[in-house]
Amino acid sequence: MDARMQSRLISRRFSRTIGRSGIIFGLVIGSIVSLEGVAQEVDDTAASLRAAAEQGDASAQYNLGVMYLEGLGVKQDSVEAYAWIRTAAAQGKRGTLEIRQALLREMTPSQADRAIELAREYREKYVTR
Repeated sequence: MDARMQSRLISRRFSRTIGRSGIIFGLVIGSIVSLEGVAQEVDDTAASLRAAAEQGDASAQYNLGVMYLEGLGVKQDSVEAYAWIRTAAAQGKRGTLEIRQALLREMTPSQADRAIELAREYREKYVTR
C-alpha cells in the first residue's frame, strides 16, 4: 500500500472513530505518513510523546493515546489508548469523553476492567495537577 492510500485509510478510520477532532488529527497523521522515512519518524514521535506523557504533559498523554488507538509508532492497543486518554482527561484535556466511551464499547469486559485499572495507575503516576 502506498503512502497516499495509507494516509487516506488512517484519516477515514480515525474520523469514524472519534468524529471531528479525529479528522484534524487524521490530516496531521496523513501528512506524517506521506513523508519519506515515516516509520522511523513515527517511532521517534511515539518515544518523544511517551517521555513527555510520563512527565505529566496532558497533550502528550492524549496524543500518545491516539497513537495507541491507531497503532502508529506503537503496537495498536485499545487498553493503553484508553488509559493514556483518560489520564489526559484527568488533567483537564477536553473532548475525550466520546473517544473513551467508544473505546470501552469496543472492548471485552476484561479489557475494559484492565483499561480502567491502568488509567487509575497512570493517574497516580503521571497526573501533575
